[in-house]
Amino acid sequence: MASNELKSLSKIFDGKYLRIPDYQRGYAWGEAQLKDFWDDLETLEDKQTHYTGVLTVEKVSQQMKDEKIEFWKNDIGAYESDDAYYIVDGQQRITTMIICLQVLFNQFKEDEWIGDEEVQILKKQYLFRTTKDNYNKYFFGYTTDNPSYEFLKTVIFGEKSSTNDNKETLYTVNLERAKIFFEEKINELTEEEKENIFIKLTKYFKFNLYEISDDMDVFVAFETMNNRGKKLSNLELLKNRLIYLSTKFTHQNKVHLRDDINECWKTIYEYLGKNKDNSLNDDTFLKNHWIMYHDYSRTKGNDYIVDLLEEKYTSKNVLQNKITINEIRDYVLSLQNSVKHWYFLHNPEQSKYDDTIKILLDKLYRLGYGAFAPLIMAIFTRDDNYDVNKVCNVLQIMEKYIFLVFKVSQRRANTGDSDFFRFARKYYLKKIKLDDIIGTKDDDEDKYSGINWWLASYFDISQFYNYLNEKFEKREGYYSWNGLNYFLFEYELSLKNQNKNSAFKINWQEWVNRKSDYISIEHIMPQSRKYDCWKNITSTLDDKEYKQLCNSLGNLVPLSCAKNSKLQNYCFDIKKDGKKDEGLVGFKNGSYAEQEINEKDKWTKDEIQERGIKLLEFMANHWDIEELKDENKQLKYLFL
Repeated sequence: MASNELKSLSKIFDGKYLRIPDYQRGYAWGEAQLKDFWDDLETLEDKQTHYTGVLTVEKVSQQMKDEKIEFWKNDIGAYESDDAYYIVDGQQRITTMIICLQVLFNQFKEDEWIGDEEVQILKKQYLFRTTKDNYNKYFFGYTTDNPSYEFLKTVIFGEKSSTNDNKETLYTVNLERAKIFFEEKINELTEEEKENIFIKLTKYFKFNLYEISDDMDVFVAFETMNNRGKKLSNLELLKNRLIYLSTKFTHQNKVHLRDDINECWKTIYEYLGKNKDNSLNDDTFLKNHWIMYHDYSRTKGNDYIVDLLEEKYTSKNVLQNKITINEIRDYVLSLQNSVKHWYFLHNPEQSKYDDTIKILLDKLYRLGYGAFAPLIMAIFTRDDNYDVNKVCNVLQIMEKYIFLVFKVSQRRANTGDSDFFRFARKYYLKKIKLDDIIGTKDDDEDKYSGINWWLASYFDISQFYNYLNEKFEKREGYYSWNGLNYFLFEYELSLKNQNKNSAFKINWQEWVNRKSDYISIEHIMPQSRKYDCWKNITSTLDDKEYKQLCNSLGNLVPLSCAKNSKLQNYCFDIKKDGKKDEGLVGFKNGSYAEQEINEKDKWTKDEIQERGIKLLEFMANHWDIEELKDENKQLKYLFL
């Protein structure tokens, strides 16, 4: 099949069945790659050839089919054909072309300018043939045990299927987004433009079709070739490597190991893509699992994938019996179990954890987990019979540590991470207990251990003062404090808990992802003295003093609905009641913090100072900061 001749889609599918093998990643293209593809398609001049790249394939032998006979028999067309091939390189491009083609066929049918019979003829040429009993034999697809194949057939091609269990992964999400992308683009075209796109796609977008020779190691080829396009993630490289190693064992269970690897990666990508609005990064998961499962050291740092692919999971180690089939299986099963808890760490409300644990995980999620993510994953992954109260105690001190050490004391972001990473490994191996992680605290004897030692050593309230002093010198004050969002949200939650109405007024994700020119934290007394109402009550203040007052803690309030920054200049009465004609929601209909401010008749320096003290008292009590419990110290930290 190796040839210098460039081949269009019609020549590529000339009696051949192309399948994406289990060691391949799924569909990984995002909007950037789709836009580039569409630009190439639109701008290609009439009857000009576009070189799409090399399509590298491997012939599927009968032996390969026999090894996975239960799956191949479900794929009638490919199973019966002598021309079945695995796609080793080029699958992203050809998958994209197939999706675009299907969207075009749907448009042809809807527009009715090409008859249904003609559309069916085109589908038989490029997509599938139909048997006498109405079974579709697809020219392109995945191995039949892959969730992407069912998704491709049902959601992309529109086939009804009794075997579809609606399982979605990161890859199926990408398939659907590609379909939506092309639907939006093609909907805007005229009939003539659609026909031109179809002609370009099927006749002038051409591949160089190349068949791998029998003596080439297809797994090595896959790693090398796929790095030419969208770079493989480390998790995708690892899957290929582990499947490759499974073929090197002589043990009779090596086929079962390959099945375990495939099942594991199905689960991983199912959970990483489970929340379409918050898909999880696969390499971040892999790195955190590596910290928990393998030995972490500062010298390795971010070289986790080097450790996995060049030191641990190598063919040399298999051939020298330094790694067993059971060791690889244990690692794979740990990945499969851990990813579920990794998902719940980022979506605690969907978990079956205790309600108090959910609340604490939500706090840590909003703080970004710091270096505690592998340790928390270890706590839930190790066993299900944990002590809820002890787990809550651990999560509470983690939250306290992150807020006080990083948001208040402004320590370096890697403070304590090596110790906490080692805690994760030791706890997973059952070498330490939850009490050891929390540690001891003896203020009288000045003796501490565990996280308590790190808190005692690295929390310093004076660092907070120095940090804020610099901010106020720059006239930014509390408004640019990197802990402000979290702090105000915690205060909002405390007001919610005091209120009989338990409804949330602020959605964290929407609140922190503010739109351009919109604010989610308002200066009650505005930064600009545009109106007389503000000029009159601050006439004795120069610009620097006014800025300090505006950016003091008591003058900042979290908004339930982000609003245009221009609206915050209005007078206090308008801010309280709102202005319907301009879409301004007043404090009385806002967050719990807004409603608290709405009770005030006026807003001057006195009210700002009074509220600032109240907020610092909340901080002192909520995180047990002794110095901030003193009113004189509170005034100092307000910079008024």
